[in-house]
Amino acid sequence: MDHAAVHVGQAEVAAAVAVGQLLVVEAQQVQDGGVQVVDVHPVLDGVHAELVGRPVGQAALDAAAGGQANKTDPADARALACVARDRRPPAWRPPAPEVRQLQGLVRRAEDLVEMAAREKGRLASPALTDAARRSVERTIRLLEEEADVVRAEADELVAAAESLRADRDLLESIPGVGRRTATAVLAELPAVDRLPSAASAAAACGLAPREFRSGTSVRRRTRLSKAGNARLRKALYLPTLTAIRFNPLLKGFFGRLVAAGKPRMQAVGACLRKLVMQCYGVLKNRAPFDPDWASKKAA
Repeated sequence: MDHAAVHVGQAEVAAAVAVGQLLVVEAQQVQDGGVQVVDVHPVLDGVHAELVGRPVGQAALDAAAGGQANKTDPADARALACVARDRRPPAWRPPAPEVRQLQGLVRRAEDLVEMAAREKGRLASPALTDAARRSVERTIRLLEEEADVVRAEADELVAAAESLRADRDLLESIPGVGRRTATAVLAELPAVDRLPSAASAAAACGLAPREFRSGTSVRRRTRLSKAGNARLRKALYLPTLTAIRFNPLLKGFFGRLVAAGKPRMQAVGACLRKLVMQCYGVLKNRAPFDPDWASKKAA
């Protein structure tokens, strides 16, 4: 994790950004040592993005404007610390222990499924001998069985935690969101009290629209930023296709976009963003999905 400490008033603040996955354990150790930790991602672009060893967004722009030309860990850490000093982001708060446990189980199950898929790809090899094929088939069965065991442990964890169980019931009230999808949302979506709006929840998943326009000659297609939690985007893609068929709000929204000439995949991306916002809505309002909620609120 790239981090650096700066002094804001009388407090020492560590601005931290993860290389790859957010290193919660390391951040907790720094905070336990008496240094306040802030996550600069919400300040930079409203998301908890997974990075590749470099400061992003406003931190990178500020560093370049300040004459920073080097790409080193100390230079990156200094740029992040300056953002924390100048913008005063909210203090980092570790996820609840049960959420950390759930995230570990959900990600482990996902990894097992990916390993099984790679093994299934080997079955198509014409060079595979009978003995080797049997070995691959045994490995596939083992991985799939272990994935089922891990998912069962995740279900037991949610059932044992009253808050998680209530949240999962709310999420499952949304047409298109099943048990596995709801569990993934609980594991990957930041706590709703840390997200100021449904749009910020979509941004946390990398689903904020990103425009590219200049004058009258430069007008590229609007794309999703993808600067967020790729795991959650992946977990919600197939449920979005189901929701387009059975969720009345998304079904109508998708139809209007296609009728307006939007490419189908672009319309699917927009529906994916809407589905995340619906997940945020039921959790924030503590009420099951209601397709007429907006009209009732307006009345």
